[in-house]
Amino acid sequence: MSVVEHALIEPVGAAETRVTYVMASEVAPYFRPFVPILRWRLAGMFKKGLAGIEEQVVRLRRETQGTRAASYGA
Repeated sequence: MSVVEHALIEPVGAAETRVTYVMASEVAPYFRPFVPILRWRLAGMFKKGLAGIEEQVVRLRRETQGTRAASYGA
């Protein structure tokens, strides 16, 4: 049985996210002391990724509201 050591989560598109799982058995023994640091860095990357996705959603909403208003002649 493998244990997931950490997951790399990266935004691919506006609504798509790629998740890469790294198993504990795949982490070389001499890298194991750095796993908590990697986990912390990945958490920061995940938060930045979510913020980027939220910004894209807000931008797309503004763009679609503008085109919707223009199509109604407002």
